Amino acid sequence: LQRWPRVGRLAALGRAPFEIRFNVHYLFLPLIVVLCIHASRLMVATLVAACVWGGDYLYQVVCRTFRLDVVEFTRLEDGGVQVLWTNPRGFAPNSGEYVKIQIPWLPEPYGSQWHPFSLYLREATAKGLSVANAAGGELQENRRVFSAAEAKGGSDVVPSKTALLMIEFQNEFTSEGGKLHLSVKDVMESQDMLAKCQRLCRTARTCGAKVFHLPITFEKADGSDNPNARLGILKGCQDGQLFRAFTWAADFHPMMTPSPGDVVVKGKRGLDSFPGTDLEARLREHGIETVVIGGLLTNCCVESTMRTAFEKGYNTVTLTDGTACFSAAEQDAATNGTFKMFSTPMKCDDVAALLEDPARRESVMNAAEAASRLTDSLASIAESQQVDADGQHAVSIDEDARRGLETFDTTQIFVMPVGDWTRALSQAVLKRRQRRACWVRGPFVSPYAAAKDFSQLILYASGIGITPALGVMGQYAGSTRMKFLVWSTRSAPMLKFFAPLLGDAQLAMIFYTGRPRLGQAELDAITSQGGNIIVQQHRPDLLHTLEEVMRGYEKSAAGISRAGELDLRRLDHNTRAAWCALYCGGSHAIRDQLEGCAKDLGIGFQAELFDW
Repeated sequence: LQRWPRVGRLAALGRAPFEIRFNVHYLFLPLIVVLCIHASRLMVATLVAACVWGGDYLYQVVCRTFRLDVVEFTRLEDGGVQVLWTNPRGFAPNSGEYVKIQIPWLPEPYGSQWHPFSLYLREATAKGLSVANAAGGELQENRRVFSAAEAKGGSDVVPSKTALLMIEFQNEFTSEGGKLHLSVKDVMESQDMLAKCQRLCRTARTCGAKVFHLPITFEKADGSDNPNARLGILKGCQDGQLFRAFTWAADFHPMMTPSPGDVVVKGKRGLDSFPGTDLEARLREHGIETVVIGGLLTNCCVESTMRTAFEKGYNTVTLTDGTACFSAAEQDAATNGTFKMFSTPMKCDDVAALLEDPARRESVMNAAEAASRLTDSLASIAESQQVDADGQHAVSIDEDARRGLETFDTTQIFVMPVGDWTRALSQAVLKRRQRRACWVRGPFVSPYAAAKDFSQLILYASGIGITPALGVMGQYAGSTRMKFLVWSTRSAPMLKFFAPLLGDAQLAMIFYTGRPRLGQAELDAITSQGGNIIVQQHRPDLLHTLEEVMRGYEKSAAGISRAGELDLRRLDHNTRAAWCALYCGGSHAIRDQLEGCAKDLGIGFQAELFDW
């Protein structure tokens, strides 16, 4: 309708939201009724078509609709949302296809709406999630802050880049009258934990390090904000109504009350301090590279946070005498066991000395390492003395424990806040309302499925329209297809987010149109991701680029020198038939221009539009 604006007000229908245009199709139902009573042949033909349509719709609803109970909703820096899930049985997508999504926990009318999104399978974005499904089916988040080459583990402790993560120093644990205080009192007092952590926090503030406080709170009495209210320790929190928000039990202990300049992390509901909170964002904001973790419980929230910080690439330090749990045996198992696997265990006084005089790092670390080696040696000696009844060394490895860990295929989509529904999702994730559940229908074949019929692909993308292009690039790895990406974006966060994937193309031409312009360091970081990536900071001439790419490739293939000429329209039919241009964006005008140019050159063309 937008091509014939003289139609009048009906032209506005082409700009209407997806749901309205979809529902307009139901206006044809009266026409169907009329056709059925108009003539017997028309009635038969209409009924056959209706049965085919109804059967196809029933197949979608029954066989291709999936409820996903565990879904990651991750808000990106520019307001977009990455949605990732483990593929359920029977859901077998291919890159470049699309799915329809319904997120029932969004406010109405958005919660009942279905929206189509191109999907992508490879997890290699700047915040790519790797998903492993353990025996219990728990989805694990593993977004690295630092790449393998940039990981900070074992690096120097710089006070200005160091944060103390003080976990759950709340009255429920630390004060007389708290429901859990008696359970941790002995371990806390045996180490003088509160006094040591208080002194360490004062030293950190004086030396320029940041102090982060990470309280856990629950607002809903019915447990609806508890991420796992019917299992394990979180079930105990729900049953005992622990850490109730806005109560004395959830307040900080007087000795560990936040001071001006400290950071109070919001949104902690579970054991790991990263999911559902703004911890990672605040660490990034302050340029933190080293995290020093203390608090309660040693073998629960402290250990969970330690593991995630380690996986994200932080230089992770744990406090052996700045943590506490239910028993001395549990404390010893954690500090002399798992702590050493994922961190550098240290005493509070040693960390304070390191912050006050970083030059003492080597002596402090050597002392800590020596103590660790001593403990390991003693444990090894003790273990070597254990024998079974037959006098043979006991074997404590349970082979069954090695089973049950499988890596599942995952699917992800990217949602940009450009419409009412997408803005509602972005705001919900920003406010931590995501409940990690949604409905998915599909997958369905998209226009980009035509890529299989061509050898040379020119993939045009605008903004988030890069998603189906990435799908094609990931599906046809290496030189199975020649892939030329032409991507225009004004979002620097989006460009950096997808940069690790651009190397899948033989040539990636990026036209950045945002403000301010990218600095040289940012450009170097993008182009160093691997592959042949060219970043230009101006608007593209898409038609010229299409011919330029095609001509340059065919000249090289034909052995024509760079100075030689080549008329693309005189290429033989088979050569031109191997090319296809694919466009995904929001502009009907650009779609029409590229389609016209492709038709003129005699090559294939397919397109997806944002309002498709």
